[in-house]
Amino acid sequence: MRRILIIDDYAPIVEMLALWCRGVGFEPLEATGGLAGLARVEEGGVDVVLVDVDMPGVDGPAVCRAIRGSVEWAGLRVVLMSGRAPRELAMLAADCGASAWVSKPFDWERLAGVLVGDRSGSPPAKVTLRCDPHPCTGTEAI
Repeated sequence: MRRILIIDDYAPIVEMLALWCRGVGFEPLEATGGLAGLARVEEGGVDVVLVDVDMPGVDGPAVCRAIRGSVEWAGLRVVLMSGRAPRELAMLAADCGASAWVSKPFDWERLAGVLVGDRSGSPPAKVTLRCDPHPCTGTEAI
């Protein structure tokens, strides 16, 4: 099972992404903020890092640069996420050495694709996306 480290300064986003990851067969690891994320990477056992761009202190590009600057972690897949314009996000990802990027709000199929390494964002055959009605509201939630 692929272990995804989710790094964001906004805990509800981390929790939502962790829930989604579990639902599609990934094992989520969670960190609130860039420093906590780097500490979690240092512990080992991470296959992919999904990191928010805009965080106070150590932001997503700084996390990515720290990973790329480490001999031990340089090959780790790093995916930036942000609500910034796609063109700006793509340039930022290229500048800091990210493996891929995804825009917020999320295209869940594209997110599944980039997490397993498909640059086009096509969902891999082994990942099944499903929506279940929320038990309280009846609305669909991932």
